[in-house]
Amino acid sequence: MALSIGDRRLGAILLEQGYVNDADLQKVLARHAEVGGRLADVMMDSGVVGEKRIARAIEEALGIPLVNLLIVTPDPEALKLIRADTAQTYQAFPFALEGGTLRVALSDPLSNLAIEALEDDSNLVIEPYQAMRDQIRWAIAEHYPELNLVVSRPEDQDGGSSGEIG
Repeated sequence: MALSIGDRRLGAILLEQGYVNDADLQKVLARHAEVGGRLADVMMDSGVVGEKRIARAIEEALGIPLVNLLIVTPDPEALKLIRADTAQTYQAFPFALEGGTLRVALSDPLSNLAIEALEDDSNLVIEPYQAMRDQIRWAIAEHYPELNLVVSRPEDQDGGSSGEIG
């Protein structure tokens, strides 16, 4: 399976910042070719690098902030702008609206496909943020009851310091 542009960027960022070495990256790329999916998920599932390190690397390299969805109070107007099925499909949680910009936490903030789908839903500019996967799943289940998802609230492990946003 071919790597997306976002996955290529992620591999380069992690290698450049020393979070992975070339040998580990090559192993993960080979595994990714077998199983597909997101490169970040394959890296985490393989134990090569953890989710917080990936988030830290993306924040340092690209300036995409990490937000803790356990302490953010989402703007109800922001929630209305993204359909529940879009939020679930792209693991994206809208939490703030400022002018013509919608702030959205994503498990994969490098996914152009996700950002384009969110722009299509909202007709707004999307400002991507990162959040931990379990926090996004929980927030979607909590704020989109029509999906009938049952997800326990994850433990707060200091998944970001941007609680004042939103």
